[in-house]
Amino acid sequence: MQGFWLLGPSGIKHASENNPFRVDQPYHPSSGVMPCTHDKRYYSSPMPAKPSVSGLRQVGSGHKAYYRQWKVTCHTERGRPTKISYPQRIWYLPSSKILVVDEWDTPGLGAMLRRASWR
Repeated sequence: MQGFWLLGPSGIKHASENNPFRVDQPYHPSSGVMPCTHDKRYYSSPMPAKPSVSGLRQVGSGHKAYYRQWKVTCHTERGRPTKISYPQRIWYLPSSKILVVDEWDTPGLGAMLRRASWR
């Protein structure tokens, strides 16, 4: 199913190989090999070591998120890279304990987060 994840404290607690999320690592909640989001015949591991984009992004009025984009390449069962890759985009708000993960390059998501309302 295409979409994005909106995670709170419990999702953040297990977002990095069953450990707490780290802004310097992609979202990878499993300690094992995960299926490729875009083609289940392949696997998303190994995850990239460095993001292709990093910085801060506005999320609603007065809130900045750590933003990272990782280029994830799908691999065969034997670890060979395929031609299938996708961006994993992450917005992380540590004070608010919110993590947004998008592996489908959801159209308009960045703009929607910029216009978010806080209550």
